[in-house]
Amino acid sequence: MFPKPPITRAGRSGWLGHQSARLKSLTVVGALTLGVAGAAIAAASPASADPAYSFVVVGSDTTENVMDYFAGIVGGGILASYDAVNPLSQVAGETITPGIASTTVAGASYQCSFSRPNGSTAGFESLDWSYASATGGINPGLTINPEAGCLTVSRSSSAPGGVSGTAGTPGSLLATGNFVYIPFAVDAVTYATGPTAATVASYTFSSTAASPAVFTASGSSYAAGATVELSGTVPGGFSASTIYYVVNPSGDTFNLAATENGTAIAGTTTGSGSVQFFTTTQCVSGTTGCGNVVNGIGTITFSPTGTSISQTADFSVADLVDLYGDCSSISVNSVTYNPVGTEFSASGTNGGGTTAAAVVWTASGSAFTNGEQVALFAPTSGSLPPGVSAGPYFIIDASTDTFELSATEGGSAITSTGSGTGTVAGPGNIDLYVPQNGSGTLKFWETTMGVSAVQPCWHQTIIAGPAAGIAVEEHDGSALASDPAGIGPISIAKWIGMNSGDIIPDVRHGDVLQAVTVGTTPVQPINSSNAMNITGCLTGSNFVQSACFPITREVYNVMDYYEVVDTTPPSGTLNNPAYNSILSGLFVGTSSTLCRNSFLISNLGFGNLPTTNSAFADQCGSTASTLRVQMNATAAEG
Repeated sequence: MFPKPPITRAGRSGWLGHQSARLKSLTVVGALTLGVAGAAIAAASPASADPAYSFVVVGSDTTENVMDYFAGIVGGGILASYDAVNPLSQVAGETITPGIASTTVAGASYQCSFSRPNGSTAGFESLDWSYASATGGINPGLTINPEAGCLTVSRSSSAPGGVSGTAGTPGSLLATGNFVYIPFAVDAVTYATGPTAATVASYTFSSTAASPAVFTASGSSYAAGATVELSGTVPGGFSASTIYYVVNPSGDTFNLAATENGTAIAGTTTGSGSVQFFTTTQCVSGTTGCGNVVNGIGTITFSPTGTSISQTADFSVADLVDLYGDCSSISVNSVTYNPVGTEFSASGTNGGGTTAAAVVWTASGSAFTNGEQVALFAPTSGSLPPGVSAGPYFIIDASTDTFELSATEGGSAITSTGSGTGTVAGPGNIDLYVPQNGSGTLKFWETTMGVSAVQPCWHQTIIAGPAAGIAVEEHDGSALASDPAGIGPISIAKWIGMNSGDIIPDVRHGDVLQAVTVGTTPVQPINSSNAMNITGCLTGSNFVQSACFPITREVYNVMDYYEVVDTTPPSGTLNNPAYNSILSGLFVGTSSTLCRNSFLISNLGFGNLPTTNSAFADQCGSTASTLRVQMNATAAEG
């Protein structure tokens, strides 16, 4: 397991050094520009329209940082990479305004304006709409959809075919399809818990009157970047109930700074008291301690309750499939984990009419309360009311044993044209979190768990603790810090990048990556070199399980096949863009610019795709027919 308290980055260190500092400083300005003119665009609503670039990139949260840095390396006004959410506020869905450089008139450009796509699926659908809105492309359903010609690349952490499994529809596998998923790296995914009791415990400290002040807190062992607060006799130069960042830790001694990697603060007097780990997450207005509220969402600083999930459980893939795939209980090391609580037989009626009306449910002995999230299962005999699906719902209009169900907290009741029965259950002693719809990690986790949709016992909204009611975002540990019974899938690469300080912001909130057992061997997510534990996957016939984490995936960039492969499109296809040697040179083949940036890829936590003897299907930069998907819903692709 690999814990580290959360970090809000204000400075940088390590291999990226000055580039990282440049990233942060320009992010604050708004439209972030690297190198000469490559860009990783941070601002959702800049004061003026963003500068013009040749190719705009959106989509996956998992790989956004690789593409952000890559855009800076490329420079020259070529790539603009927009993150999945606003990287400063973490707000999703805000409007972005990319400028697109003209391909025909030197110095000319046109401006686009659309809602920021959040995740791999949303990125693909937006790309598809930009290319094929007139010929049956997927409508991404954003508040503002992208116009034609506004996007060239979408980032994806889900595999080809992940958007659609229905042949003949956009996003479905098609060996002659107009879109191609071009792999460039390996990621692995494990389940994580919240911070441990030892991490969040309060420790007694003493500090020196010196420059800088030296703090000693026996048993603490804080990592660099840990966010803590002081209480008691606080030394001069410091304030109680204020977030400080640990710097220069050594055993149980450390200094404190006002910013991450900042200058250690001097103590003008000695001090003694308590030091404790705190973190800051989003919160729903009305939550005790929730401040800085805008549009019903604010922030809250709290010290989490240590996770209730054993740090030596080391669930196997089969265990995870039982939990996530079947919503069934498992027993590991004599501990039973059940994702659902007491189950109640329920009957639902719409009042007896034949027109759609709210379904009122009755479940004797249930006593559910408004706002509680429950799992609705189909009955073993009989059926759910017409048009009602099994899934996670929220209780509304509860009264003793009767209630209605809503797809969202406090939302409208689900309706039906008839009556039926089902089984309803509240949470158990392990809460199964998954990220937002549209996330590539959600699609990947569904596939890994052997299902094709979110299951009734899954949670996409935090159900316990100070952050209750907040939507779960990909690779964000807020749910696990807030809910001590929570677990959720986390990208190991993304975690490593945040741990090293090369990915901002750090949104782990103290989450702990867990080993996954294969046979009788717990396989660790990170090896002794602090890299993703996949070297054993890359050795062909010399495969080593203990060095090959069992849940891995390739990650991709998606673009038009004929724009990056110099071949004539088949007769009858429509509106194919011309081959672009610059775009192709950036992404296609093992000698492409991105594939040759192996140092960038590995130092942001990912594994490099090998060229031979690998457990992975593809080489970096491949455009094989197995990686192609359909662009639109017409017979003629293009």
